[in-house]
Amino acid sequence: MTPTREFLDQYVNKTVPFRFNGVDLSFDLSHALFSSFDIDAGSRLLLKLVARNVDGSGVGSIVDIGSGVGILGIACAKAYAGATLRMRDRDALACGFSERNARRNRVSVTAIDHALFLDGVEGERYDLALCNVPAKAGPPVLDLFLRQLPGMLTASGHGAIVVVEPIAAAAQASLSASGA
Repeated sequence: MTPTREFLDQYVNKTVPFRFNGVDLSFDLSHALFSSFDIDAGSRLLLKLVARNVDGSGVGSIVDIGSGVGILGIACAKAYAGATLRMRDRDALACGFSERNARRNRVSVTAIDHALFLDGVEGERYDLALCNVPAKAGPPVLDLFLRQLPGMLTASGHGAIVVVEPIAAAAQASLSASGA
């Protein structure tokens, strides 16, 4: 069940402007969720690299894994007109903020799943999969996620992830073991 607007209002810390690929957006942030005072550096870096390396004309479907307040998925869906967007997070408050920010930015979402990483999307394929991997994801969870991610991409799809320094070595080891 998605939290109501009234319920979410009490968790809004601030609203911040954001520009991606020439599109102006704004996001409500929450003191109860990651990056409560500004768009985090990892998300900014990931989006900069997506803008530089992904041809938006080939993006028809997007999944934002661990969506938080929805920055990655909403920014890409808004910039890549016509793309469908699915957002997923294990935290119900995050799902509520993803939905809230999608409405705020007039982005249509096909689904907002209260789910962990890739649970329940087996067999689905996306043109763009985005994830700012939580720092608390341990090596076994990270390894499973990175091994499953290529299987959910279309033939020309892109997986774009960012990790923080404390789990970077584990991410690199997983990618090396998988041959990616």
